[in-house]
Amino acid sequence: MKNIELLKTFSEPQRLRIINLLQTSDLSVSELVEILSLSQSNVSHHLKILKNQGLIELVKDGSQKLYRNVLNPDLPESMTRIWTDLKSFVKDPPETLEDDRKLIHVLTKRENNDLGKTFNAWRKQQPDLVFTAEVALGGMPRSGLAVDIGCGTGDFFKVIENSFEKIIGVELSFNQLLMAKERISRNDQTVLLQSDATTIPIRNGAVNAVYFRMALRFINNPQDALSEAVRILTKYGKISIIDQLDSSNSLSHNFFKKFIKDYSNLQLIKYNTISSLFLCVLEKDRD
Repeated sequence: MKNIELLKTFSEPQRLRIINLLQTSDLSVSELVEILSLSQSNVSHHLKILKNQGLIELVKDGSQKLYRNVLNPDLPESMTRIWTDLKSFVKDPPETLEDDRKLIHVLTKRENNDLGKTFNAWRKQQPDLVFTAEVALGGMPRSGLAVDIGCGTGDFFKVIENSFEKIIGVELSFNQLLMAKERISRNDQTVLLQSDATTIPIRNGAVNAVYFRMALRFINNPQDALSEAVRILTKYGKISIIDQLDSSNSLSHNFFKKFIKDYSNLQLIKYNTISSLFLCVLEKDRD
């Protein structure tokens, strides 16, 4: 690869932005269009040049085609110093800060879409089961205060907002809370807390319903998170867990049966599996 060709390639700021983004994550054309706020034809033009220079490659991830950065291994030594300087330049605000913010949004949306596909597969395998808020609620009480632990970007708020007087979304990631805030900007019924799932700043016995929706398997200490949920739960309150089954079987029926043995006031009232998902409901029958 000739140095002069690389210099011509790096002379376009939009291509530097693309390389910078692809150093963080593989991305599709449509995702790059959303982040860069450029037309698809413009983005495709820059991607073609970068690919022809051997700086990026096209890879398949399932049904998706993603672009991947392969720049660093291909750079001749004489260009490494130039690229180091260019990297510091392209990292300057405000453009790259905005790119990074949009990248987080795009990757979160991709993750949520993947989870949505799982739910769609679940529904298709159960044609007699109408997927309504009632199913999602898991037979939970329709009053008082609900807490959504690991709320992410707040996509579950819409399902439960008509069923409870108040909703608290608990999430450790500040960036995800920022996106969740956009969903509730006109709704004073819902508040957000940045907190670890094992140390939630809510008083004992204050909550009517606790949800772990596709969240419990991502928590390092699920037993501690469940114990915290029991602590904040009021009498006759319920904990609903909707999650994926995995090969480790870490959240099996036996896991929850063993968990409730430490609590004389806790009952396992439901554990159903459908395809790759399970729905578990625990009830606190006394204080």
